[in-house]
Amino acid sequence: MSKIICEVCGTSYPETASQCPICGSAKPADAPVSMDEAAGEESAATSTYTYVKGGRFSKANVRKRNKANKNAVGRREEVPPERQRKKGGGSNRALSAVAVILVLAIIAVIIYIGVRFFLPAGWNPFAKQDTKPTVTLPQAQTQPTEQDLSCTDLVLPDTQVILDAVGDNWRLGATPTPVNTTDKIVYTSSDPSVATVTEDGMITAVSGGQATITVTCGSVSRECLVICEIQTETEPTEPPTEATTLPDLDLVLNREDFTLSSYGEQWQLFDDWEHADLITWTSDDTDVCTIEKGVVTAVGFGTTTVYGEYNGEKVSCIVRCYF
Repeated sequence: MSKIICEVCGTSYPETASQCPICGSAKPADAPVSMDEAAGEESAATSTYTYVKGGRFSKANVRKRNKANKNAVGRREEVPPERQRKKGGGSNRALSAVAVILVLAIIAVIIYIGVRFFLPAGWNPFAKQDTKPTVTLPQAQTQPTEQDLSCTDLVLPDTQVILDAVGDNWRLGATPTPVNTTDKIVYTSSDPSVATVTEDGMITAVSGGQATITVTCGSVSRECLVICEIQTETEPTEPPTEATTLPDLDLVLNREDFTLSSYGEQWQLFDDWEHADLITWTSDDTDVCTIEKGVVTAVGFGTTTVYGEYNGEKVSCIVRCYF
């Protein structure tokens, strides 16, 4: 009977079978066919397949293949060391580069710490400087002087002033053209024994008579006539009789609050000049201003209050001296 030997497990099975009954491998188309040995028809009838030695995966064939592989490895041509490919060469170079970078970074940190904390301040580029750097300023250039503005006209508010009592005041405020002229305004009195004038134009009566106040600004000058109508008292032939009652006065000040802007500036606070000496005048702070016969005179910087009292009536005024 014709049989086929399985190439997988080496089992011999009838040719009529479609696959190996032992391992289930399909029958190849070019499988070798063998005939049973003369064992008689009885033996063939009772056994449908027989196991024979051989096959690709039999123990003997496996040992043969392993031995052949070992011999083949032993016969391989040895490759020279210079031609052998070194495994892991790229990785070693990368690790070396990283190590070098770390070493350099550590060295840089050590150098910085040494320079920062151990060198003197003059040699230490990282130390904070306590002193400010010296700055050389350019030499100041001489600025051109402001162009002179000459006075072209001068206007006086009054050309004639009449004063009735000694100590009476009148401010003569002159207005130049242009107003920002660089020429200085100068006030002079022709007869200071009759009337005096301050640098800012305050006229004060001294005695009876007339005086001319000249105001000059640059090449322009103007004049104001001052008439002091002061009556000279004659000695009475008989002693005057004492007044039994005080005259009625309207105790009213012409200001309740005003400002003086220069030292020595004066202001007539009470309009009734003839009876101003009958009123008692006082100042809270004589270092700021004084008051006499109703005339307030600036003394120093500050604010104070002046009072006038007559026949039980009292009035007050705030005086501000800002200069």
